[in-house]
Amino acid sequence: MRFLKIFIVFFLLSQIAACGKQKEKTSKQETAEVSASKSDAKIQVDLFVMSKCPYGVLAENSFRSVLEKFGNNMAINLHFIGSFEKDGTPKSLHGDAEIKGNIAQLCAKEIAPDKQFNYVMCMNKDWRKIPNNQESCAQEVGIDKTKLNTCVNGDLGKKLLKESFASAKKKNVMGSPTIYINDKEYRGGRMPRDYIDHICKNYGEKKQLAFCRKLPPPPEVHITAITDSRCGEPCNPAQIFTSMVQVFKGLKATTLSWKSEEAQKIAAELGITKLPILFFDNTIENDPDGLAKIKQWLTTKGKYHILKIKQEFDPNAEICDNGKDDTGNNLVDCKDPTCKSSQTCRKETKGTLELFVMSKCPYGALAINAMKPVLKAFGNEMKFKVHFIADRIGDDFDSMHGTKEVAEDIRQLCAAKHYPDKYMEYLWCRYGDYKNDDWKSCTGTNKIDAEVIQKCTMSNEGPDMLAQEIQLTHAMNINGSPTWIANGRTKFSGIYPFDIQANFCKANPSFKGCKVTLPSRKDSDPVATGSCGN
Repeated sequence: MRFLKIFIVFFLLSQIAACGKQKEKTSKQETAEVSASKSDAKIQVDLFVMSKCPYGVLAENSFRSVLEKFGNNMAINLHFIGSFEKDGTPKSLHGDAEIKGNIAQLCAKEIAPDKQFNYVMCMNKDWRKIPNNQESCAQEVGIDKTKLNTCVNGDLGKKLLKESFASAKKKNVMGSPTIYINDKEYRGGRMPRDYIDHICKNYGEKKQLAFCRKLPPPPEVHITAITDSRCGEPCNPAQIFTSMVQVFKGLKATTLSWKSEEAQKIAAELGITKLPILFFDNTIENDPDGLAKIKQWLTTKGKYHILKIKQEFDPNAEICDNGKDDTGNNLVDCKDPTCKSSQTCRKETKGTLELFVMSKCPYGALAINAMKPVLKAFGNEMKFKVHFIADRIGDDFDSMHGTKEVAEDIRQLCAAKHYPDKYMEYLWCRYGDYKNDDWKSCTGTNKIDAEVIQKCTMSNEGPDMLAQEIQLTHAMNINGSPTWIANGRTKFSGIYPFDIQANFCKANPSFKGCKVTLPSRKDSDPVATGSCGN
């Protein structure tokens, strides 16, 4: 369930993540240097940010709708985090581009204070381009470009930046975003509704803020999970529900059993046959802020908004180790053909060693390279094969290290198929510098035709092989790179030649290669243990 876990972590981190270091919470707070464009506003919000920090950008964007609710009752003041060298050179976490972006946004306030926030919102539309979008955004919101450039490139811009850095330093602010509301540090959630609830609760006396008197309850949003008790913890939606409550305050969660008529009907409409299935209905559109935050994780089909998580459990397949006939075909556990590839039911195959890796995983690279002395020691006694760990999300492949890893997995499968006697030399070349994308440099010296590999990867041949690999790794419940399987049944881990040999020889004690002394980790060696994945 790697994809599901990444999804959960994404939401938990989105509530606390920052660029830079967050200062420790203290009971005593210093007085803020407020430089508000509306000094008489009842709610003063001070955002300490970095113009190219994605978390700071998210905080600024969230306050757009908050500002719309409170209108003239609220003033938002931007302060930037950084420092000056002894020679007067400004420094910021994301480099010179961020320095220029900070100055442009400060100058916008100096020239047109009532337009600064709209200017920042414009630049945030494509914050990676900051500061190259400073002039186009000035034109869009109606700020004089000539005056802006004069400020940005002159002494005034540097003066404003120095004052802004000083205000952050006085507060001991190091992390972007850090938020103060009416001179008190805010440490709650970062959705617009979180800010609104906090402000209305703490500063929304009836005579002060009319909006708070008529603040409606959070919009009701329905999420449903379809699961099966036989699946156990991998299908448990509890963590997803907990994460979603942080996004949708009015969340209503429902769990349906796969065996129910309603669940069967919905799954058929969605065209999904594996579990878990988690989806929203159209009520998610009642909370546009929440929808915007998770949109990249959704796919829409009719009235359903489906979370893009990996479905691994097939409720219609035989469970291979529960002693029951789950499919009603009178074939129990390993007698059912669908259990053929599971580790529980695999036949023992003497002298085989299988390695499951991700091609961009550093630990997988260590394991592949360790096989050079191992294969030399065992020779024809050992039948060695490399498998690849990936996922299938809809029609696309997914892998921990991205699309480049998927492409390299396929190339290595193609090399193994078309050049079975040469492909290990290709792999040793590739894993010697696994971050390098120049795969063709490893073909010529090993007498492998790059065009053959290219044709295999661009046709259905290569992707079909990776799809088969995914079926195998799922059936064997293998998620971590590297994972070893000796004799088709025995799973172990290790990345030193001696460890690989020792585990393989437990299953094959009579082999001559077991008597060869192979390198092991010395006390002086760095500890190189671990895996990519679960």
